[in-house]
Amino acid sequence: MSSVMMSATSILKRPEARVSKITEDLVLPRSISVKSLVAGIIGFLFGTIFYIIFYSILFNFTITSFFFVSLLFTFIFVFLINYQPLRGENWGSFINLQAGTSLAGKVEIDGKRVKAYIGIARLSTSAAGRIDIISSAQEVLPGSVDERGVSKR
Repeated sequence: MSSVMMSATSILKRPEARVSKITEDLVLPRSISVKSLVAGIIGFLFGTIFYIIFYSILFNFTITSFFFVSLLFTFIFVFLINYQPLRGENWGSFINLQAGTSLAGKVEIDGKRVKAYIGIARLSTSAAGRIDIISSAQEVLPGSVDERGVSKR
């Protein structure tokens, strides 16, 4: 059984949306991604709900403990959204790659049934018809891409 490796980079992905100004008077010191902002808001809401349901019933309500629990949930949600188990890939991509690798079968390339990959993602199907793999190269200026092959511009 042979494997075929193809290379594709995330240079075709659009950059993530970022925000640096909430209102005229509220300007952040640096821009943050919108997904981190939304995850922080959702984490804070979940922390507040958790505090109201469990913590305040078992213990006395204090503003310090309320903010501690809510901010802890905020931190956890933002961490889970931004943590990258593989460099450049989020949790969703990582889980999808793991599930796809275990479920994907072999595809036919050059008349042979092989496992084909684009980067680290195994292909489950290929285009109809014959596929020919050819070698090619393009000159890349030193320092213009990172270690994954993604353009730095």
